[in-house]
Amino acid sequence: LETFRERLLEQYRKVQVRPVDFSYAIRTECFRLWLEPSPLKCFTVRQTEEGTCICCPAGADFSRADVQKLVRAAILRAMKKAAGNYLPPLLEELSVRYGLSYRKVRITGARSRWGSCTAARTISLSCYLMLLPPHLMDYVLLHELAHTREMNHGPRFWALLDQLTGGKALSLRAELRNYRPFL
Repeated sequence: LETFRERLLEQYRKVQVRPVDFSYAIRTECFRLWLEPSPLKCFTVRQTEEGTCICCPAGADFSRADVQKLVRAAILRAMKKAAGNYLPPLLEELSVRYGLSYRKVRITGARSRWGSCTAARTISLSCYLMLLPPHLMDYVLLHELAHTREMNHGPRFWALLDQLTGGKALSLRAELRNYRPFL
């Protein structure tokens, strides 16, 4: 164990959930969120031109588990709402551009996968896609659209996805593996 201690501790630090407080912010190309102190006695979510602001009572005790749970739930709701506004039109645009139709789209809070596609051509997309750079978001949407034609990860699926991504399917897949949904 001693031989692996430093490496294990480093890996733990990477996946460790950090507490949410007034310094917490999400600043990606497609989603912006921050916390601000408020004179109000309850937590509220406010949409602005810059993004989503979670207004917290000025004296909020972020060391309490119930406060962490409440704020994290508010962040997830805000991310789902943003994803619901942003991802379906983008999926529709890519669907039309590449001639790959789907039946319906759902936005989920899934943390273990970015997206999925059923045999009935229902595409589910994780709201955590909002944390990715746009080119990786497009890759995930194209991946799921490719499943509307090929419901597996066989050679024909990868050939189709490679065609849709300009020959970059495997490199985009490798790049996506460096991202983990956090919250």
